[in-house]
Amino acid sequence: YQRRVHGAALKFGDDADVLADRGECYLLLRKPENALQDFTLALELKPHHERASRAFKAVREEIGTRQKAEAHAAIQKAVARLPTVRFERNMFNLDAEDVSSLDAILEILSQYSLVRLRVVGITVNPAKLDLAQKRAEACIDYMVKKGASRDRFESEGRHGKRMATTFEAVVD
Repeated sequence: YQRRVHGAALKFGDDADVLADRGECYLLLRKPENALQDFTLALELKPHHERASRAFKAVREEIGTRQKAEAHAAIQKAVARLPTVRFERNMFNLDAEDVSSLDAILEILSQYSLVRLRVVGITVNPAKLDLAQKRAEACIDYMVKKGASRDRFESEGRHGKRMATTFEAVVD
């Protein structure tokens, strides 16, 4: 019986209950992205659909956790290969050479839609944390101008052993 119900749900999708059933089928088939689409459609048709709402939240969290782990590894790997974003002494303007590093980070972010990024400006002088913060913000401003959403970023200025700007995946 359950196989027949799930089989029928895979064919028809104009009703919130059917979409919720089909979403559950996709979960059984280990296709969480497809399930998320169906739960989203079910909630558009019936915003207070309890089963679709619970499943939507669980699947989104599962996908988000996986994407964050993948993005964290990809970002760390990409950053390790990229030159450091450098700034002139006491300045926070980006050089043309540095934007290629940021473009590579943007490419990675485009692959992982649920990931946020912390941009960390590091200074060797603890009295210049505000400059480190401005450098991190300059990187974010560039990426926003290239089309990234500002709410995907947070910035931080830190004291460290060498001047640099680093990137970290944010795990909520």
